[in-house]
Amino acid sequence: MLQIKNDTLESLGYYTNPCNEFNLSKDPTYLMAPNGFSLTELEIELVRANNGKFYSETDLAQKTDWFIQIPNEKEGVVMNHSFMLYRRAYKDAASEQLWRLAKENPRIHRVLQQRPRWGLDISMEYILADGTMFEILHWEYDSDQWEPIEDLRQQYEPKILSIDWEDGAKQMLKRKDEWHHLSWFPQSKYKCEYFGFVPENFGQVLWK
Repeated sequence: MLQIKNDTLESLGYYTNPCNEFNLSKDPTYLMAPNGFSLTELEIELVRANNGKFYSETDLAQKTDWFIQIPNEKEGVVMNHSFMLYRRAYKDAASEQLWRLAKENPRIHRVLQQRPRWGLDISMEYILADGTMFEILHWEYDSDQWEPIEDLRQQYEPKILSIDWEDGAKQMLKRKDEWHHLSWFPQSKYKCEYFGFVPENFGQVLWK
């Protein structure tokens, strides 16, 4: 059974407090992924300086559970994950600090030039002991604007709760010859259309 764990999407898009520079390595933007939600060392320090929350002590990302499954099933319809996702940008004193640091290390612009981002993500699977295994639906939608993500949250929460995912999985199995041969995006589009979701929209370029 699916339940909503968090139904509030934070609208905060910018952090303003500078971070403690003494905690930074020589390359604090190393391996920055500009099309996702993974944070660099520099962003992690800025989150801490602004009293931001991480998902956990071992997962230093700015996300929170959206839906949860109770009980946490091992077979049949299984939730892989469901998150509200955040990546903040910077202004005021934080921006001033980054501009100063960027004079010595232009790679700081990887963080300085980014836009804020919000996202919704839900992944449902069907797993049986006989080896049957496939994604029923994996839907992620990102934007650099809060409003469209909030609109989708309000629109899809009742839809996700009302869907019979067990029946949906069985219908997907019956239609396997229609989608199984497709690559990732066409297959995702097929399943989104079947369940009444707009196509996924993720991996947008983060920089201005």
